[in-house]
Amino acid sequence: MIELSASPRINAYNVDCMEFMKHKPDNYYDLAIVDPPYGIGGGSSVTGMNKMWDSSIPKESYFIELVRTSVNQIIWGGNYMSCKIPFYSKHTIIWDKENGDSFMSDGEIAFTSFNRQTTKFFRLFWMSNMMKREEKPLIHPTQKPVALYRWILKNYAKQGDKILDTHGGSFSSAIACHMEGFDLDICELDPDYFNDAVKRFNLNTCQKELEFA
Repeated sequence: MIELSASPRINAYNVDCMEFMKHKPDNYYDLAIVDPPYGIGGGSSVTGMNKMWDSSIPKESYFIELVRTSVNQIIWGGNYMSCKIPFYSKHTIIWDKENGDSFMSDGEIAFTSFNRQTTKFFRLFWMSNMMKREEKPLIHPTQKPVALYRWILKNYAKQGDKILDTHGGSFSSAIACHMEGFDLDICELDPDYFNDAVKRFNLNTCQKELEFA
């Protein structure tokens, strides 16, 4: 475990999230914001290493543990794994990447456990390395902008909530939690991604004047 921040309390774990969650009591976290593998590709890293992290979606047991340990959940890629998520998502979040007629996806969908009969849109331009005011280069192939996580925290969390991220990736959620003042436990299994993400967190949180998109 690495303590990234004491206030708010942000702890990073280079562990298997299933091993981590099984030691947590029911409803330990107020909100889980997760971006697990979608099972849609091989998962090569941005540095060319063939990581194979996206070859399959998590097993149903992952989602059962996630729902057990957290009061509410926001699951990116929920549309790819709806058959395994143990709740019906009445409320979805759509991130519109505003990338026009590109070869990349125009957006991403998150399923949530919130009982709201609506769909909420977050719009921010995002295409490959052409990110708007986000630092370059990417350190993870599915890196999401810090601004997206800040928006989620402002709209779905309340002060004092404890947050869980089971697939930390680039630690965008950790930077957002630090900026918005939320305690967070964040897991990342791959040691290369974990080490790069810790460096990214330290770099960006020590630069007090840095403004994220």
